[in-house]
Amino acid sequence: MNQIRSSEPTTAGVRLRHKVLYGMGYLSVALTTDVTLTWLLKRYYPDSSSVTTIASVSAVAFVVAAVFGRVVDALADPLVGYWSDRLRSRLGRRKPFLLVGAPLLALMFVLIWTPPVPGMSPINGAYITAAFAVFFFMFTVVVCPYLAMLPEITSSRAERVSLTAWQGAFNVLGAVGGTIASGYLIDHYGYRTMGLCLAPVILIASWAPLLVP
Repeated sequence: MNQIRSSEPTTAGVRLRHKVLYGMGYLSVALTTDVTLTWLLKRYYPDSSSVTTIASVSAVAFVVAAVFGRVVDALADPLVGYWSDRLRSRLGRRKPFLLVGAPLLALMFVLIWTPPVPGMSPINGAYITAAFAVFFFMFTVVVCPYLAMLPEITSSRAERVSLTAWQGAFNVLGAVGGTIASGYLIDHYGYRTMGLCLAPVILIASWAPLLVP
């Protein structure tokens, strides 16, 4: 009979490669957060000085879409936490969410930059409202269980601090490197290409913690 994997933390030391793999998960968090905060408004409602991007939605439509996405995010937090806490599987309680959610998060990261209609259109407003909602929901599906993994990896306070330090290192890498890389890609190739280039990084980083025992 297949045994359901226990989520009880171990008191043993955590290997360096496992710390790195767990910390890599925060690269996905930083990339999705910082890149969207930096560029999403400029993508859909650029300022008047922009010569390469035209507005795709009105300011009101963008605000409505962004607020709706955040409301979905807030509602998803307790739901995903509830589902994750009660899940029983061979992979444990958290990893199935990363396994399934990461590809969908990466896909939505591409889609949020690609409105279906050139120029300003109500269709784009409806599109980004739906796309933002799904994007933020999938963000929660991945990030909430990922963060919940940490106390289940080890019960050692020192090791937990070390794991958090690796998270911080990848957070800085994602914030700084992601902002620089996304800016370069947008300037030279456009938003769609930027999304396509960073989505695989988000996927790999989100899946890296799956290799932590």
